[in-house]
Amino acid sequence: MSDTEKVVRRSRMQIVDGVPYRIVTTYLLSSLAQDLIGRDEEQISLFDHLAQKEFYPVRALESLNCRTAATLEEAKQMNLLIYKPVIEIERMIWGKFENQDEEILFEYSKIKCNAEVHEFNYDYAMKNAKKPK
Repeated sequence: MSDTEKVVRRSRMQIVDGVPYRIVTTYLLSSLAQDLIGRDEEQISLFDHLAQKEFYPVRALESLNCRTAATLEEAKQMNLLIYKPVIEIERMIWGKFENQDEEILFEYSKIKCNAEVHEFNYDYAMKNAKKPK
């Protein structure tokens, strides 16, 4: 995101089966997401919304950090004891407009997860992998 580009900030608590399991704060380019402001309750898919603008995600970078103790604020929000572990994820996603080559950083998210109720699974291709003989 350039220094002059405006962003939209969305922050929300995600709850499953009555258990608060993560706090998500997302910053999106306002040029792509301005019309989503105030529509959280409609549960509009961001990627579907971007596809209508002929903009498509092309790559993401995630950084995970595990802390042995929640902050006082996190403990309150996620109903945790202060010494419970928290996983922080920083996510950046780039995309492209159809028929253009330039990648644009359009989303930055900071996700704070209740480590006791999270399971992470990853599936990805191995570049330059040799076939077994």
